[in-house]
Amino acid sequence: MSFDTVRLVGTTAPERRITCYDGWRAAAWFDYIDEQFEVEDIIDEEHLAQSRRVLSKIIDAEVAKLGGDASKLVVLGFSQGGNMAYDVALSYPQQLGGVMARRTSLRLESELGTHKSLPMVHFHGEEDDGIGCGRGKAGVARLQAAGFTNVELHVEPGLNHVDFSEKEMEAFGAFLTGLFPHLKA
Repeated sequence: MSFDTVRLVGTTAPERRITCYDGWRAAAWFDYIDEQFEVEDIIDEEHLAQSRRVLSKIIDAEVAKLGGDASKLVVLGFSQGGNMAYDVALSYPQQLGGVMARRTSLRLESELGTHKSLPMVHFHGEEDDGIGCGRGKAGVARLQAAGFTNVELHVEPGLNHVDFSEKEMEAFGAFLTGLFPHLKA
C-alpha cells in the first residue's frame, strides 16, 4: 500500500482566543463569538476567510506535489477542522478527490461552489455534545438539495463528540479505498 500517489490533508488550527470562553486560548480556525448546539454558532467570519486562504495555499502546495492533479487529494477535518474541510474543498478552484468530515457541520457561511460530483463522507455521533448531530445532518441535506450527488452520511447511535469509533474508521477506510482502489491492503 502506498500513499505516494495520493494526499490526505488534515491540519491543526493555530491557537487563538475564543470569545465565548472568556478569551481562553485553543486551537481554532475561527473565533466563536457565541457557541450554540443545534443551531449555527456565531463566529468571526473574517477568521473563516483567513483560514480558507491559509488552507488553500497548503492544498496548492500538495496538489503541485501531485503534478497538478487535485483529484488525488482528500481533505479531512474534525469539528472546526471539518467546517474548514468542507469550506475549502467546496471553494477550491479545482475539484478535489474528496472530503472526510468528522463530527462537524457545513457552515452556512460556506459557499457550495460548482463541484457537484465531489465525493464527501460525513460521520456524526447521534449523542454528539459538541456539534449537534442535527447540524451535521442539515449540512448534508443542504448539499443534496443543491444537487451534490456523491455525499454519504453515517450516524452512529450513542457516539459523543470525542469518543473513538471503529465504525467511523471503517467508513473512512472504505471511502478512501473506494476513491483509490490501489490503497487496499
